[in-house]
Amino acid sequence: MLERDEFELLQKHQDGELLPAEVQQVEALLSRSPEARMAAAALRSLDANEDAGLVDRGTEMAVSEIMARVQAMPHPRPQGWMALVRTRVARAMGESVDAFAGPEPRGEESMATRSKIVWGISAAAVVILAGLWITGVVPPKQEGADATIGAAKRYQAPQIAAKDVKLGDTQAQAFMQSETFDRILKDPSTRKLLASAEMRSLLADAELSSALKDPKFALALQRIAGDANLAKIFADAEFADALAGSRVADAFSQAEMRGALADNLVADALHQADLRGALADPALQVAFADANLVAALGKSGVQQALQSTEFRDALANGKFEAALKDKYRGALADADLQAAMSRADIRGALADAEMQAALANGKVRAAFASLKFRDAMANAAARGGLTDAALMTSLADAALVSSLKGAAVSGALASSELSAALSSAGLRDKFADAQLQSALASSELRAQLADASFVAAMQSQAMQGALKDSRFTSALSDASFAGRLQ
Repeated sequence: MLERDEFELLQKHQDGELLPAEVQQVEALLSRSPEARMAAAALRSLDANEDAGLVDRGTEMAVSEIMARVQAMPHPRPQGWMALVRTRVARAMGESVDAFAGPEPRGEESMATRSKIVWGISAAAVVILAGLWITGVVPPKQEGADATIGAAKRYQAPQIAAKDVKLGDTQAQAFMQSETFDRILKDPSTRKLLASAEMRSLLADAELSSALKDPKFALALQRIAGDANLAKIFADAEFADALAGSRVADAFSQAEMRGALADNLVADALHQADLRGALADPALQVAFADANLVAALGKSGVQQALQSTEFRDALANGKFEAALKDKYRGALADADLQAAMSRADIRGALADAEMQAALANGKVRAAFASLKFRDAMANAAARGGLTDAALMTSLADAALVSSLKGAAVSGALASSELSAALSSAGLRDKFADAQLQSALASSELRAQLADASFVAAMQSQAMQGALKDSRFTSALSDASFAGRLQ
């Protein structure tokens, strides 16, 4: 005899929801039980019928009719019940189909209706309904007509659409019976937060929910969402990818880095591909790290000489004819330039095409003359950020460069909320999450994230308990969960 829990195991097997430990149980059950093999075949047939569009409203009504007729018959003995019940249900099915499609064929329409009902309910009615009746899932007739019809309807919903019954549904229901859910209902800030469909969708992201276990991440999100320019920066996928690297994150913690980005001359130069290309070129990092060269490139005499193509060419090939030496005597006499030119690696960097393009660009030369730029190059951490290829790629977006210039953004990047989050490699990675970037691009979600109640909710015992509960993710997408929060 097929037990109720065995039948449920077969349903999970058909839906592909078996846990690893249950696979062997099903294999053993199918091996020893003819009834289990028949029920499994029936479930497969039911799925096939549903996928083929053979289950319709007439089928559902017929199932209820069959249930009433089956239950009017005497309850079969446990031994050999399957064959007996199959016969009885088949008889009841025939009577029901006649009732719905007519006892005699009346043209093509009647035949089509009869065929559709038979194909839609044969496997389910003969085996599955009978199995549920025998095992007590569907109550006996003496419990009353209401119980019978109710049970039939309860049966119909999951079996007619068996694929709708997922493991997640069970987990969601289990979560809603937990103490954690009870705490959520009693916590106003957490309940308000979870009442938002957009917020539930955000929290359903496994990476973000993991990060939000750390209060630092929630505080950082609140600070970011509170400023439109800052939100725009962190919503940029390329910037977020760059920020995931330790060099860029460390750079933004430096006042010199923030000062350079806020400088008008540097910001204007960053709009130029020539500067971004030079800064991102690994071969030129030695040049930008050389204090003598950076100092020389900012001096007025050298700046004036750099406007000349012949002077730049001479720097590239290292050959200054007597006439050129005389013409550019003032620039060549600069002690910093002489010290830089005495190094072979610096001469090689000056001959690089990227550097030559940068030196030929007036806006780039103006940035080289900026004290803020020179201060950033003198700071190893800030220089590491400004010469990061990923960051330079993101700064090709002029709007992003403009956003980084703002005083509010500079102050936010220096804030304890962001500094704490950016100092953690694990949390930095989460800023590159596509779901979060989408949220930061939404004014409605930003408003929720910027609200003080967001941090209060995320730090609450109720929410922290929920984030640590594996069933919480299933509950977030469950309609009844959302209904309970209203």
